[in-house]
Amino acid sequence: MTPLETSVEPALIKNSIIFAQDANIIPALGTVLHNTLQAELLANTLSSNNQILVEDYIWKAHIAWTLYYCQFNLLVKQRNRALTTNSAEFAQPVSESLLNKAEEKALIQAEFYQQRLTDYLQANTDLYPSYLLSTGKSDNVDPQTNNYFAGIYLPDDNWCNCSGSCNCNT
Repeated sequence: MTPLETSVEPALIKNSIIFAQDANIIPALGTVLHNTLQAELLANTLSSNNQILVEDYIWKAHIAWTLYYCQFNLLVKQRNRALTTNSAEFAQPVSESLLNKAEEKALIQAEFYQQRLTDYLQANTDLYPSYLLSTGKSDNVDPQTNNYFAGIYLPDDNWCNCSGSCNCNT
């Protein structure tokens, strides 16, 4: 499912796995559903509906986000006095522009799988009643409904959408 080779050190991707869960999977599920799934997984009591959710939706999104986040760390190594490029025998590191293209492709895939997960949960709220629940605590994360980020539009100083007398440029 991923282009990662089997020789990748687990330590190089561990932080990306954790970050993908914290930054993308928990916000997609919400705190209550995430905690429910985590408890069932740890107790080995995953219901059939939750197994479908985990295997067909969550894992794919989690893998895609992990790949997106780990690409830079696989190319670059942080040392005491420098940021260096990793290289292997018989392999050449990619250029920055090729890395950017790979990251863009990985982002598109990750957003696709995350939106697929969100769409599935929203279409099946009867199967996942804890999806839209809130803990009511300050650390609660409510589920996101839109997983695509198109940036923020900031108009230039000359833009005006006022009707009548305008005070935009004062």
